[in-house]
Amino acid sequence: MNLLRIWLSFLKSGCVGFGGGSALIPIVRKELVAERQWMSDDEYLKHTLIANITPGTLPVKLGATCGCRLSGGATSLLGAYGVFLPGTIATILVLASFPLLGQGAIKRLTQAGIGIGVFIIFLLLDYVRETVLLSRIRANTVICLLAFAVTGEGRIREMIELLAGLPPKALGSSVFNVSILPTILLAFYLIFHRQLLGRLRFPEMAVGALYLLACGEAVRGWPAASAVRVLASIYFLSSLFICWRLRKGTVARSVSLEMQNAIKKSIFFHVASPVLLMLVGIISGIFPPILECFSLMGDVFISSITSFGGGEGYVAVADGIFVQSGRVPAETFYNWIIPVANALPGPILVKISAAIGFVWGQERASPVFGVFVAALCSMVASGACCSLALIIMNYYEAIKDSPLILSLKRHILAVICGTLLSTCLSMLCESARAGGGYGVSPMPVLSFMIMGVCATFWLRFRLHLTDMPLLAAWMGLGLAFFALFSRP
Repeated sequence: MNLLRIWLSFLKSGCVGFGGGSALIPIVRKELVAERQWMSDDEYLKHTLIANITPGTLPVKLGATCGCRLSGGATSLLGAYGVFLPGTIATILVLASFPLLGQGAIKRLTQAGIGIGVFIIFLLLDYVRETVLLSRIRANTVICLLAFAVTGEGRIREMIELLAGLPPKALGSSVFNVSILPTILLAFYLIFHRQLLGRLRFPEMAVGALYLLACGEAVRGWPAASAVRVLASIYFLSSLFICWRLRKGTVARSVSLEMQNAIKKSIFFHVASPVLLMLVGIISGIFPPILECFSLMGDVFISSITSFGGGEGYVAVADGIFVQSGRVPAETFYNWIIPVANALPGPILVKISAAIGFVWGQERASPVFGVFVAALCSMVASGACCSLALIIMNYYEAIKDSPLILSLKRHILAVICGTLLSTCLSMLCESARAGGGYGVSPMPVLSFMIMGVCATFWLRFRLHLTDMPLLAAWMGLGLAFFALFSRP
C-alpha cells in the first residue's frame, strides 16, 4: 500500500479536525472507510473502541492502530503523526510569534482568551454532564463529587478570597487540595481491588484516605507525610502485583502472528522516534539541561498515560502535573496555551504537551531549544498513548468484555469529571486575575463568564449551533467585554 497516500489521508484528517478528539472519528472514517475503502465499518469500529478504552488522545491512537492494520510498522507512525502534526505545528508557530507581535497582540489574545475560556468551561461541563448521565447516575455523581472535594478544595477557597477581596491564603491552607495524578492513581488501585475482591475492605479505604491526606496541602513538606506516601505506594504496588499474579495467564493472544509482528514493529517505531531525536539533540549540542529535560519527558509520559476522557480530561491532568508543580505558570497555561490549543485543529493533548515543551525550553535556553523540546514532548506524548493502544489491540478480542475493563472505563471517567470541575474553578480564578491586570475587578469577569457558559448551553441545545461559530463568537465577546469595562 502506498505510504504517501496513507500519510496524506491522515494529514488531511488532522488539518480539518476541529472540535476535539471525538469529532475526528467520523472524519477519519470518511477518509479510510467511505472514500478509500481501506477497511470495513466493523474493522474501523474495533479501532474506535480500542481508542476509547485506553488513556490518551483518541485521534492519535486511531491513526496508530488503523495505520498498523493497513501496513504495520512505519505506517502506524505515519498515521499518528499525520493526525497531530498540523495543529501542533500551528500551535508552536503562534506561541513563537508572540515576541514579534508585541505586547498589544499578546494583550488582545489574553482578552480573547477569557472569552474562549467561556467556551472551554462549557465543553468541560457538558462533558461532565454527559458522562455522569451515561450510566449509574447516583454512583457517578458521588464519585465525581468526592474527586472534586479532594482536588478542588483549594480552588474553592481561592474563589471565595477573590470575591471577598481577601489576600491569598487569608482562609488558611487547604487540608487536601490534592493534584490530579495521586487522585487518579488511587482511583485505579481502588477499582482494580474492588473488581478482584467484589468489594472494598477497610484496610484499602484507610490506606487510601491516609495517602490522600499525605498528598494534601496541609502536610506538604512534612517528613512524616513523605514516609506515608512511600509506604502507601509500596502497599498499592504489592496489592496490584498480587492481583496480577492471580490474573496471569488468563488472557490469550487473539490476533494472527503476522499482526503480532506488525504491532511489535509499530511499538518499536513509536518508542524509538523520541529516543532518536533525543540522541540527535545531545550529539548536536542543542540539549543543555539534560536531566531537567528527562524529568519533563517523564511528566509528559505520565500525564499521557493517565489521561482518560479526551482533551477535556487532559486539561485537568496537565494542570495537576505541570501547573501545580510550577513548571508552567498558571497564567501562561490558561491564558496562552489553552486558548491557542483550542482554537486550532488536532488533538489537544499533543498540542498542549508541545506547547508546554516550547514554553519550558524557550525560558531555559532559546526559541530553537523550545522548538526542539516541543517536538520531543509531542513525540513522547504520542508514543505513550499509541504504544498502550497497540498493546490492547493485540489482546482486544480476549479482554473487550472483561469486567475489569468495563469497570475501569465506567468509574475512572467519573473521577476525571470531578477533577474537571476543579479545572473549571481554576480557569475562573485565573481569568479573574487576568482581568485585574486590565483594570476589571473579579466580580464582573466572573459574572461575564458564568452567564456566558449558561448562554452557551442555551445556544447549543436550543439553536443547535456548532463549536466553531460559538468559539469565534466568544473570542469576539471577550475582546468586546474588555473594551467596555477595562480601565486604561
